[in-house]
Amino acid sequence: MAGKDTPAGRRRHPDRTRIAPPRVTWSAGAAARRIPLNSGHRLRRSSCLLPLTRTPTGKPRMKSYSRMLRHGPALAVLALAATVPSAGAQAQQSDWPMHGRDAAETRYSPLDRINTGNVDQLGVAWSWEIPKTGARLETTPIVVDGVLYGTAAFSFVFALNAVTGEEIWRWDPAIPHERRGGPPSCCGDVNRGVALHGDKVFVGLLDGRLVALDRTDGSVVWTVQTTPAGSDFTITGAPRVTGNAVVIGNGGAEYGVRGYVTAYDTETGDALWRTHTVPGDPADGFESEAMRAAAETWTGEWWVVGGGGTVWDAMVADPAANLFYIGTGNGSPWNRDNRSPGGGDNLYLSAIVALDPDDGSIEWHYQTTPGDDWDYTATQPLMLLDLEIGGQERQVIVQAPKNGFFYVVDRLTGELISAEPFADDLTWATAVDLATGRPIETPEARYGMTGKGVYLAPGPSGAHNWHPMSWSPRTGLVYLPATNNNYYFEKEEGFEYRAGRWNTGTVQGASDQRPERPPLKGPHNVLLAWDPAENAERWRVEADGGHGGTMATAGGLVFWGTDSRLAALDARTGEELWSANVGGGTASPVTYEVDGTQYVSIAAGLVSSGGEQRVWSFALGAEEATQDLTTATPEEVGLSSEVLARIGPTMQQFIDNERTAGIMTLVARNGEVVHWDAHGWRIRDEDPLEPNDIFRIYSMTKPVTSVAAMILVEEGRLSLDDPLSSVIPSFADIQVYDDGELRPPTRPVLIRDLLSHTSGLTYGVFGNTPVDSIYRAGLGALDMRGGGDLAARAEAIASFPLIDDPGDRWIYSLSTDVLGRVVEVVSGQSLDAFFRERIFEPLGMHDTGFHVAEGKADRFTQVYLRSRDGLVAPPSRGGDRFTRPPSWYSGGGGLTSTAADYLRFCEMLLGGGETDGVRILKPETVELMTRNHLPDEMIPVLGLPGQGFGLGFAVSVGENPGTYWWSGVANTFFWIDPEREIIAFAWTQLQPYGMAPVDRLLRPIVYEAILDGN
Repeated sequence: MAGKDTPAGRRRHPDRTRIAPPRVTWSAGAAARRIPLNSGHRLRRSSCLLPLTRTPTGKPRMKSYSRMLRHGPALAVLALAATVPSAGAQAQQSDWPMHGRDAAETRYSPLDRINTGNVDQLGVAWSWEIPKTGARLETTPIVVDGVLYGTAAFSFVFALNAVTGEEIWRWDPAIPHERRGGPPSCCGDVNRGVALHGDKVFVGLLDGRLVALDRTDGSVVWTVQTTPAGSDFTITGAPRVTGNAVVIGNGGAEYGVRGYVTAYDTETGDALWRTHTVPGDPADGFESEAMRAAAETWTGEWWVVGGGGTVWDAMVADPAANLFYIGTGNGSPWNRDNRSPGGGDNLYLSAIVALDPDDGSIEWHYQTTPGDDWDYTATQPLMLLDLEIGGQERQVIVQAPKNGFFYVVDRLTGELISAEPFADDLTWATAVDLATGRPIETPEARYGMTGKGVYLAPGPSGAHNWHPMSWSPRTGLVYLPATNNNYYFEKEEGFEYRAGRWNTGTVQGASDQRPERPPLKGPHNVLLAWDPAENAERWRVEADGGHGGTMATAGGLVFWGTDSRLAALDARTGEELWSANVGGGTASPVTYEVDGTQYVSIAAGLVSSGGEQRVWSFALGAEEATQDLTTATPEEVGLSSEVLARIGPTMQQFIDNERTAGIMTLVARNGEVVHWDAHGWRIRDEDPLEPNDIFRIYSMTKPVTSVAAMILVEEGRLSLDDPLSSVIPSFADIQVYDDGELRPPTRPVLIRDLLSHTSGLTYGVFGNTPVDSIYRAGLGALDMRGGGDLAARAEAIASFPLIDDPGDRWIYSLSTDVLGRVVEVVSGQSLDAFFRERIFEPLGMHDTGFHVAEGKADRFTQVYLRSRDGLVAPPSRGGDRFTRPPSWYSGGGGLTSTAADYLRFCEMLLGGGETDGVRILKPETVELMTRNHLPDEMIPVLGLPGQGFGLGFAVSVGENPGTYWWSGVANTFFWIDPEREIIAFAWTQLQPYGMAPVDRLLRPIVYEAILDGN
């Protein structure tokens, strides 16, 4: 059978065959647990959640959308009128009754009590700790009649009082983890939510079941197994209701399955119809003419590996047109040459497909990525809009799938109207040909056909993934959480399908043969305001780290889950008006109104870092208002106000003497900030320094990298006594420079040597030995060539000789930069991503990173140099190293941060690895890191009396024993005294190191301030 390429545009299908598979036997399943009402968790005032204001990156040119405004609300009302909840029209306006709030899935709410004028008054109304946790949360809660319904990991379902957060009921299907016999899942144990219809709550389970629960108590009404028992299918998406049918898809294409969607009777669970998305074995016959036609676009024995095309998320109903739209997934395997060796479009992979909701027959399709080779699924959220395009009113369906193009398609016919790239990094195709509807692929994109591996953008995670986008009829804009990334694609030769295993048909894992990864043009994560009528960007806001979904409201706001925060932006300009720390791993926000009070809720949390997962709900003037830092008077924690009052004049005198431009000081005790102040200038004689401005912390990055490594040690993925060469093989051949000759070291460099700076490596800048000269020349040459990534830097360091045998001497060195590469290799993530996901997001360190985002540049403190002429500013504020994403991530000195952020990190250390319910490390690990590891003959370090060294910190063994500290080359200092529970900062931005010893000014004042008996 020859594979055919077809125009990717409109395709109508005459087949109307009703396909009703035999009803799968179902039972009551696991009994629901009845839980007594427990009060929702209310935050104490030490929750560290200060609403912070941001500056937009720029204001867009706005056009009139008056005609759109007339049609947008009508569309939402029409969609809602065809839906389910039992409440009346007014209640529907107040509720969030469906996955996308309305049937068009616009995620737009007409509520406006919370608006641009008062959003900064939001506070925490309540939060509820989710008892069943997993890797992350992707749920969109449903809120109807004052009850919030949501899901968590492993298909756990809960119902809460939407006003108080009190638990009403919970239901746990008790699905085991994959490692304990549970279903294999390509992308985590997530669940995106439930659907409501009448008195039932519908949820798809990770093991392939669809369950109807009683809305009032969570008891099981019916259960049906939608997938073959024991198969490798999973369900992570939310069901959708159309008419009296509940429709569910599935996932698992990497495991060799054949995708389909099935409709079930909402009352009985009887199967109504099933539609496959790719053809099966022709010898078994075809279920429909649509499948027969699709088979013409495949070659070989594709059915052996299933074919793929799973519908794991995107579904939306159009009651007025009597159509039900689905988005289909990638091929099984990814590489077309390994599933359909003769080529072909492989229908209906990676396509928008319109079905008849009465019988499931295919009405039309538009294939976004014909012959998908790259896991460019079209399973990303779909949205129905009525737009004025070219002077005509058009009923459209829009999507921003993984492949990086934003599609506007006539939803009645499947005609492609427009397609434009929304990703900054897009190298697999240059454009979409509107005449054929097909992408114009780059010559190197088909890596299977060329036989050459290649880096392409986007990668399999896509330019947009599951994260919901929203639309506002007030602005006519779609708010799209986008991502820039790239990936190395290479065909796996001799591919063989492995049941129950990951099957991509591509080479997986690292390889020394790959070319250098090209740098990204755009930010890793960004929120785009997109005009679907013109198919063009209007404004953008760069994310601090990861991000979640969006929601638009009639209050002129866009709510967005970004890194560890829920943020509210002006929908017209992108200006950030409010944010609150919710602990990382944000899902998608919703809003609702009960008894005249509007609430905004979101699920968030990363348990991979030891933190909690919670549902958070915010309201205007809530009792538990959020704040940034917990404060107290000095006397409340045993310190003297009178003595601490000397800090300001002491620092100001230092500034007046032109020793530095600005100084930030902070003192905290027992978890309470008693002093936090800024002295002098952010930019000398122009902008005053503010307490939460952003500083280059340079070597204060080292403790963060050390914590990252110890996370991996705790997880058993790394050992302190592992040879460095077991992680980075090139270090196996490293030599010691000994009196002009090279010889093997007396023992290997160990991981603990990197942490304690006893590796024998050096920096090359603090001495004039022959080894120092080799380091300077080698690293200088690398920088001249562009620096490369961290892997290249580690390889270069491995080619330099050691200055001493490992373990023989404490030498300040590049050890922590090499340790950063160890973290990358062991974790499989970039150092930046590991820091964000495992440390920064869980702790709420949203201003810490390897560069300062453009929207935060006005808070970036100027660094100065001391010269004979006084203080001199370099030509640029930190240069490209800090104002643009770096080419490599320096674990030894690459971070920028704020006092509020770094305090969270220090509080975690002082708390034995935990702060505010977020655990990063175990207490015994922190104790190990913060004790001295050097023998007496190696002390003192840095020539400072009584100073030893632990695993990432200097540790006092003399005065104030047990105090640990470190500093940065621009004269930023911190220290932690665990016995007295004191944390203190003294930060400036002056080079060279030692020219502004501001810690020596602060330290005696702090210790003098300790009151007797404290």
